[in-house]
Amino acid sequence: MTKETPNQFAIQYLKDSGMAVNFVLSREDLEAVVRKMINEALSQSKGEKGNELLSRDDVCNILNVSPSTLWKWDKIGYLKKKKVGRSVFYNKRDIMNLADK
Repeated sequence: MTKETPNQFAIQYLKDSGMAVNFVLSREDLEAVVRKMINEALSQSKGEKGNELLSRDDVCNILNVSPSTLWKWDKIGYLKKKKVGRSVFYNKRDIMNLADK
């Protein structure tokens, strides 16, 4: 069991209390938090077996289609995208299934 730092304890206390809290972050701190969240989300998605994500460029190359085709497929429900921040990803299993057709 790891020992909780005073900052971690304070943050957990605030979460548990249900109090409304405002934080002031520098731009650099906010960017670091967002990067960490995106990396955790991507790691979690890649860690699930068969649920690896591919970038839009990778999918365009694999399926030999344009980004506008991917956009149209998403709109009609043929191939659903996943967004992480501003980035667009696709489930590798779905892409491989389409490539096999």
